[in-house]
Amino acid sequence: MYDIIGDTHGHYDELHALLLGMGYAYDAATHNFSHPTRKALFVGDFIDAGRQNLKVISLVQNMMASGAAKAVMGNHDYNAVHYAMEDPDRPGEFMRRHSADNAHQHSEFLNEVAGNPALYQSITDWVKTLPVYFADGDLHVVHACWDGDAIAGLKTIGAINADGTITPQGWIEGGRKGTVAFRLFETLLKGPEEHLAPGLEFTDAYGRKRTKGRIKWWNENPQTYREAYSIPPSAKFADDPYTPASPHSEATRIRDGLRSVALVAFGHYWMHGRIPTPLSDHAICVDWSVAKGGMLAAYRYDREKTFTAANFYIAPKP
Repeated sequence: MYDIIGDTHGHYDELHALLLGMGYAYDAATHNFSHPTRKALFVGDFIDAGRQNLKVISLVQNMMASGAAKAVMGNHDYNAVHYAMEDPDRPGEFMRRHSADNAHQHSEFLNEVAGNPALYQSITDWVKTLPVYFADGDLHVVHACWDGDAIAGLKTIGAINADGTITPQGWIEGGRKGTVAFRLFETLLKGPEEHLAPGLEFTDAYGRKRTKGRIKWWNENPQTYREAYSIPPSAKFADDPYTPASPHSEATRIRDGLRSVALVAFGHYWMHGRIPTPLSDHAICVDWSVAKGGMLAAYRYDREKTFTAANFYIAPKP
């Protein structure tokens, strides 16, 4: 059975406490955890924000190498590869710009690998071995959004392999805005956005006017715009009856595709609250904002047919 673990973002102490609390045994000599009957399943985003990035990565690597864990890639992990990857068509440039904003986002991780290019390279090489999705029977795991069409599309264009790992060409195409690969990787690893119905706009946390909303794709039948998109409560239309932007909207397409998927687990969305709960009988988010003062959470999956709040586990304070 799987213990599905949320975004760790360099918070090793919380991860250590979480695994101990779930009955995993720690071997200090090998820096490894194991469980006699269960396997850890990480939803990605191992780095950035916290100051124990290398300890988290080393532990996850060891657990995977010993068969004690599996993992999918998160958007921060994906971004780290592109940040380190030189653009083959633009000498001296990188696939992810070394802007002040991007450097700040990666600063804690970059600080830990500073002065050790071999270690930096080994970590980004390891990230490249992670798949962008995982499926086992009814259970489907992805970092930000399960979209079967996006997965199939990436395979068709040669951007991912049959096992979900990204191909060399996929890494290049995925780093170029405007390509099909860029759009599809954005959906899986960062979550899909779409234009709202004509005439609707809101002001985001940075004071910018927005006419696109990030889709709450896991809500199978949203009744209001607040249920359909991640929009601030201040949006005047938040509680208005939801109308898809078009009969063929991105949100409608993804939700229709989920009807053939039994259970979906993901991270990414910085959930808040005192007690984690499923988003529906068939969808859970295990990112409960440990990097923003929240909790490191896991879901203890036992092949049940619907998710239940009782199977969430919260890391005790280290």
